[in-house]
Amino acid sequence: MRDCLLPVPDLAVSVGGSGAGPFSRTAEARRTAYQWVLPLVLLALAVGLAVVWPLHPVLAALWGGLAAVLVVALVLSALPRCPVGVLDQLLLLGGWSFLLGRLGLGLFAPHLAGGGPALLGLLLPWFVLGLLASGWVLGHRLGRVVARSALGATGVMGALYGLRGMAGTDGEELSLALLAQLLLVGGLVLWGQESTLARPKGNPGPWPDLPPHEADPLTGLPLRRPLERRLRALRRPVAVAVVGVDHLPELEREGGAVLVQTVRAHLARTLAAATRSGDPVACLGEGTFAVLLSATDPVAVRVVAERLRLRVASRPLAGRVVTVSVGLAVGSGTDALARAEATLRDAQAGGGHRVEVASDTR
Repeated sequence: MRDCLLPVPDLAVSVGGSGAGPFSRTAEARRTAYQWVLPLVLLALAVGLAVVWPLHPVLAALWGGLAAVLVVALVLSALPRCPVGVLDQLLLLGGWSFLLGRLGLGLFAPHLAGGGPALLGLLLPWFVLGLLASGWVLGHRLGRVVARSALGATGVMGALYGLRGMAGTDGEELSLALLAQLLLVGGLVLWGQESTLARPKGNPGPWPDLPPHEADPLTGLPLRRPLERRLRALRRPVAVAVVGVDHLPELEREGGAVLVQTVRAHLARTLAAATRSGDPVACLGEGTFAVLLSATDPVAVRVVAERLRLRVASRPLAGRVVTVSVGLAVGSGTDALARAEATLRDAQAGGGHRVEVASDTR
């Protein structure tokens, strides 16, 4: 079972791997899903149209446009160079165009396309799905624009439908009521999305509003400067554990920069999963991380350090066991960090894969 991730790219776990992260694997899974699902959708569409054929030319053109979008998306899904995001956007655009076109025909030309309450009942679930999919596929900002535009276009059609005095019979009045309900449901869906995104996401952690230039690009962890700033701001003693990858130059010679970066990301995830939320983790450099421990008892912090060391060693990476050494020091300010780094160097000089405690901490 994998750890809960930091904002860390999941790099290739084998030397010379593709380096595809989790987003890439998700994108490829979506591409594969499109290649399986789209032919089935096209087949179902063809069977359905064959059952109700012939159709009015306007309605036939609407269904034909949807089929063309699906065919184009299927062809593009077979092209590795075509980003999956393009397929997402194409299908979303085609889906909204069909939904709004079908709604418009049903409201203003029911004699051509068939309208009334039955049509609105059929469109309602797809309408809600389209609103949700806009945010899923396009992201919050662009998805919000598309969803609001679609909801606004629906509202305009509903207003025109009422102003033109077309709601005269019981069926037409019911259609107008269902259209109002559709707009209400759509508005509630968008409001729910906005409320969810605006909700505070729990504890912001020990590094709120960290500037991008003070974060490690690979792991997203704070660098040395914000760590030292935090140490100077603390008004109490703190235990500092500096964790370093053993034999890093040898790893780089064997596997190159890709392996080193993979090891760094792996170590950052492991440390984040093995420490408490109140114990901040920072990146000091290539293969070296610092953990601020709230406990200051020498025995307790050594137990924590040993657990970190064993946790890393128990998780092989790319078929090899990666070990770390830990330097521990208890004190105030940046002096504790400096002593922990010196202790780490002593631990690695002694062979590595060990925990060393600063002499004045024992």
